[in-house]
Amino acid sequence: MEDKNKKVTDIKGQIKSLTEDLKDIQSKCLHQDYTIKFDDSGKSLRKICKECEQIIGFPTEEELKYNGFI
Repeated sequence: MEDKNKKVTDIKGQIKSLTEDLKDIQSKCLHQDYTIKFDDSGKSLRKICKECEQIIGFPTEEELKYNGFI
């Protein structure tokens, strides 16, 4: 039982560390190139940076037309 507890604690620590690393990378990214994808969690189309995969906003109607969504 203690072995499982230690493993769970270790995994949670790794997740926290990796999440912090991801946030650091995304905060330094210039988001120069993006794609438009459907966001399952928000149930809408979003602009997503191709380099760091951060959601950077909502596409305009023009961007939706250009990318074949309309």
